[in-house]
Amino acid sequence: GFGSDELNGGDGLLLSEMREAMDHTVFKSHARLDWVGFDADMMASVENAVLWRDYASCMIASEEVEASCGWNYRFLDILNTAPSAAAFADSAVGSCRAYYDENISALHHPDLTLSAVDLDRLDRVTNALDTLVQPVMEDLRNGRYSDIRACRDRARFFGVSQSESREAGCDLADIADLASAFSDLYPDQADLLYQACEGILLARTANM
Repeated sequence: GFGSDELNGGDGLLLSEMREAMDHTVFKSHARLDWVGFDADMMASVENAVLWRDYASCMIASEEVEASCGWNYRFLDILNTAPSAAAFADSAVGSCRAYYDENISALHHPDLTLSAVDLDRLDRVTNALDTLVQPVMEDLRNGRYSDIRACRDRARFFGVSQSESREAGCDLADIADLASAFSDLYPDQADLLYQACEGILLARTANM
């Protein structure tokens, strides 16, 4: 889900609640949004993308906890002149990276991740992920837990601060990196997933 409402007991906005709200808009039945963006922590997940593909063509979001400054909204200057949603998304990601690069200091050097994904190609990722998960689940049932755990531990993860354990944080894995981590055990399935992830990206940036 998203966020924590400080005025209502820390209540968060669940994915199911987002879907319920969007199902009552014209974007469900008539015309999808060109793009949806999340200036919030850890919203670049497969689960969130699966929800928003019904309502938008492109999703812009971060895998990691966002810096307190958030996005640089100067990219909205080209909102009405960008030739396509992909061009607009590329400008949005680039603008945010440039803003942070220009304002780095000894006291301000936050981690940054931001990507724009083509939601029209999301089925390739989810189908490839299912293809990888099937043998993983079978091997877990057959007792290969330690081998699979070792692969999972090699994958890049987000949502865990230096002061937290992975059990205490969100522990979100980068899907493309997860595919690479599992390539020794499941080379065909992992390659399929990695290629699907690369094919869905419209723009991306990271400094970590």
